Amino acid sequence: MRIPYKYFSLLLLVSLFVGCSSHDDEGLQTVDMPVRIAIPTGNMVMRAYGDPGTYETFQLPRYIYLFLVTTHTHNGVTTKTVQRPLSHTLSADKWEKKLGAQTAFQVAGTDSLYVYTGDIHVMLPKDRTSGEVYCAVSPVELDISDHGYPQTEEAVKNVTFNFKADASGSYDFLKDIYTSPYNYKIGGKYYGEVTDYATDYPSVDMVLYHVAARLDLDWNVAPAIQPNVRLSGISVSDLKKENCYLFRPMENDGAGANTYTYDLPVNIGNQWYGRHYFYIIPYKNGGEFPIRLQMRKNGSTVNKLQQVNIQIAKTSPVFTPWMYGQIAINNGWTE
Repeated sequence: MRIPYKYFSLLLLVSLFVGCSSHDDEGLQTVDMPVRIAIPTGNMVMRAYGDPGTYETFQLPRYIYLFLVTTHTHNGVTTKTVQRPLSHTLSADKWEKKLGAQTAFQVAGTDSLYVYTGDIHVMLPKDRTSGEVYCAVSPVELDISDHGYPQTEEAVKNVTFNFKADASGSYDFLKDIYTSPYNYKIGGKYYGEVTDYATDYPSVDMVLYHVAARLDLDWNVAPAIQPNVRLSGISVSDLKKENCYLFRPMENDGAGANTYTYDLPVNIGNQWYGRHYFYIIPYKNGGEFPIRLQMRKNGSTVNKLQQVNIQIAKTSPVFTPWMYGQIAINNGWTE
């Protein structure tokens, strides 16, 4: 199988506006900090790669998970603390579409942005010297490790989540979970570092990216063998769904014991050739991304198994990739 890939990341935007607390003239005061996060609308409804007749749609997130790591000094002693995580339900009617050129966010071309205009307050402590924000948003509630309350900065970076199929048996919501990768740096610094933290006017602007990778597969049965070989099923198995890193999406190691299988929609209309894409949590096994295919032909209940290890030599260590693979069946089929 030949599997080139492209990076695929989606930018997300939520504006978090806050008010300032009252203060006097002596030193830093406790304040509410504005955090802004944005998503280009061009990625909310887009055409599939290589398929000009198909649209891909995304859901706007409903839940936000924000962790603030503060470095502060008191009586000459410097410590780091993790503020109680912000967990908030986003209101659908608070999203507003705006032209990217009319905002402070850098977007390509004339893309518009969805801006969240509801008030979300992030309280900062006194005696602060620096701070970092780690943020994730999702259309569904996430089952987060440490009961959602990591106690140290390293624990925040190592937060994991589990998921299961929704009521319809679908995992499509994976494509709508976005995060701030812990190792994404701008100007040599983590991009979630708060600006002017040690002042009374701190702020942070962030874009969020896919926590899942896009797996894009097409299949083709050679015309010469089509009278005898018609695909009746293609499945991708051993997919990860537990202990998935939230802020380290490219550092998952192994699928774990409890996995799931994704069945591609093979039917009479695409039994010889077709294409389908979906989202998975990428994980490495010995430096490779393993993909396990199960295929069935007409009149058979036996799965033909094929293990494919994808070596992604040029992928980013920060952003999850867009992986494209071709399944070519050119010869006869043996069970």
